[in-house]
Amino acid sequence: GMGVVYKAEDTKLGERVALKVLAPDIADDPLSLERFRRELTAARRVTHTNVVRVHDLGEADGIAFLTMEFAPGETLKSILGMAGRLEPGTAVDYARQACAGLAEAHRAGIIHRDLKPHNLMIDARHKLRILDFGIARPLAGSGPTRDGALIGTPAYMSPEQAEGRDVDARSDLYSLGLILFEMTTGRLPFEAESDLAMARRRLETAPPSPDSLNPAVPASLNALILRCLARDPADRPASAEALEAELAKIAAEIGPDPAARISIAPSIATSRSRRRIPVWAAAAGAVAAGLGAFFLIRALSQPAFPEGWDSRLVVLPFTDASPDRDKAVLCDGITHDLRDKLAAAGGLKIISEYSSNRYRDSTAGRTKIGRALGARHILQGRLNLHEGALSLEVFLGDAEKDVLAWQMPYGGSEGQYFAIQAQVAADVMERLAGFRAKTVAPTPAAADPSSLEAYTDYLMGRRFEARYRETDAPVDFEEAARLFRAALAHDAGYTLALRGLGDLHEARFAKANDPTDLAVMLENYRNAFETNPALSDSMIAMGWSYFYQQNQEEAARYFGQAREAAPEQVSVLLGIGAYLRSLGLFEKAVGYFERAIERSRETDPLSINPSIQLAICRSGLGQAVEAERRLRLALKVDRNNGRVLILLARQLAAQKRYEEARLELADSGRTAALSPTLRRQHDLLQAWLAAAAGDEAAALRLIRASDRPFSYDAVNAYCLLGRKDEALAAIEDGIKRGFLVSKDYLYGYSFLVHDPLLDILRPEPRFRTILAEQKETEDRLNMICAGL
Repeated sequence: GMGVVYKAEDTKLGERVALKVLAPDIADDPLSLERFRRELTAARRVTHTNVVRVHDLGEADGIAFLTMEFAPGETLKSILGMAGRLEPGTAVDYARQACAGLAEAHRAGIIHRDLKPHNLMIDARHKLRILDFGIARPLAGSGPTRDGALIGTPAYMSPEQAEGRDVDARSDLYSLGLILFEMTTGRLPFEAESDLAMARRRLETAPPSPDSLNPAVPASLNALILRCLARDPADRPASAEALEAELAKIAAEIGPDPAARISIAPSIATSRSRRRIPVWAAAAGAVAAGLGAFFLIRALSQPAFPEGWDSRLVVLPFTDASPDRDKAVLCDGITHDLRDKLAAAGGLKIISEYSSNRYRDSTAGRTKIGRALGARHILQGRLNLHEGALSLEVFLGDAEKDVLAWQMPYGGSEGQYFAIQAQVAADVMERLAGFRAKTVAPTPAAADPSSLEAYTDYLMGRRFEARYRETDAPVDFEEAARLFRAALAHDAGYTLALRGLGDLHEARFAKANDPTDLAVMLENYRNAFETNPALSDSMIAMGWSYFYQQNQEEAARYFGQAREAAPEQVSVLLGIGAYLRSLGLFEKAVGYFERAIERSRETDPLSINPSIQLAICRSGLGQAVEAERRLRLALKVDRNNGRVLILLARQLAAQKRYEEARLELADSGRTAALSPTLRRQHDLLQAWLAAAAGDEAAALRLIRASDRPFSYDAVNAYCLLGRKDEALAAIEDGIKRGFLVSKDYLYGYSFLVHDPLLDILRPEPRFRTILAEQKETEDRLNMICAGL
């Protein structure tokens, strides 16, 4: 939450450093910067082998940054995400090293305040180092770091920290106790819907005994962990030194346990040929290689899984095991490509990227992930690419038995990246042959590019494209465009790069309506379609390209082709539904979104987009109560989604529940960073609510300040104020230029008929004329889309 971290080179010292660019809310606040300077002075006093040292606070061209010692390795969180839990001997070893680092910091008068697996780094020699002492507050201080804000992560806070009380070194020991609990059991002692709810639970509930979740935890270690988790700091170990001394006794009791070590940096296979390893041999080899913790079978009864779960597979984001940890983009790429290749083989339902990525870096065990996503099989991996040599370790878990069922190492040259991908997909399909369902048809996938350079440029282009959609920043657009064009310079027929460039210009066209963007979008969509006309997503893109040209006959034809090619594919159902919704054909769109929700239960259970789209259609049909129900279901998955909160506030306003609407709208601005688009929607809904409260001046001011004074919210505000002429003018304006600005057919017949706030306009001859004209338009569009 503080900023973005880069690996950098200190050109004066000739060594690598970690460089943390501070977030604007910190960097732009002189008081915050001064606080960091004071804390940095204290943090620099901590020099210990188990602590990553903070060097300096600098500033260049208005950008504030911290420089720190660069520590290669992998976070404990990432390790737990792969292993589930660790052998007690390994957990004790890591905790002892953490105690050594904490003891040195505490002697210097500094407490960490945010100790968690995310900032415990483990290197290839299993040495642990604590990160982020640069944000610690001097031990003598008290209260929050910034006014009204607590420092730390709620899931790992001590009770006194969660309550905002003064903390001392024993607060760090509580956090370390939570980490020890997680290392030995694979989970945190308290579970709740949110981190804050979890923090509250630990104030009210005693933690379970670790040995009740893992009988392998020794009694002495079990008792010590529970002492660390005492709610009263006086009942915890007195100091980090005292805790380390007790852990040392337990380590002697357990004895040496070399097989419990996790292999942090897999070695590159000397042979480029694959080795097929039966399960029992893989387990034996893993012990020899130090991978024993991956092969734990938990002796716990597990809850039932949903029907059909055994033909579903989750591909979790692969982790970067390269020495410099600079291959994250290739890890994301191989994760995405394996999903596509496995789906292309048929027989398995692959959980979507959106739902799978919710478990990125998660320490949840296999059973918990499988239950949450409705899938029995979980695929994970680690990629190591160094000096042209590539190695990959792949792990296939069984969520029902909570066991790693299969592991395979792959090795080769950098140029064999795509061949290794294909081999992994083939091996996984072979391994899961007994679970494949004949009813799951293969899904065509895009061809691999001709070079890794094209692929890397494309992946980075997608990253900047995503940033541009969020920020509207021209620099993100230009960088995305440069990267997509660089990919196409390497491979002119690269389908995904053509689509990417088209998508990028579509995003800007939707915002700015520049015909140049439309032309570039159409050219690249057309070229992408021609390189692979069997891809349903390319058909959908062609449909949108004709929609933007308002050639709905051709648009409907391509959307129809996509439906014939993949009638049950969620992306196709959503694409056609969104097309019909944009035309104002809400009744037809509802069927597609309901089917998308039904299919999403199988492959995209955590996605809320289908529910959002369905709610918009229900709202357009005047069904505000049903729209509200759908949005509240979406909020159960993502409570802080600004778009959902604004839409919910709108449905409440439509039901004249104005006070509730104001509360939800206030939450949207408080809990979510609003994009420019959402900020516009927020302010226009404020105008509606101001009109409902009788504040005509405020409502008119907000409408006139908007670049979309013809919006639904503005018209509803005019109607509440009795300003019929302005309401009618806004409707006519929306019909005339709404498509150019919003890329939707505004004020379709269905909306005009069903919006109850328009009742004041119904006697007006001008409104009746509008209604008749829009009925003709809807009838024509229904004829065009009759085949959908």
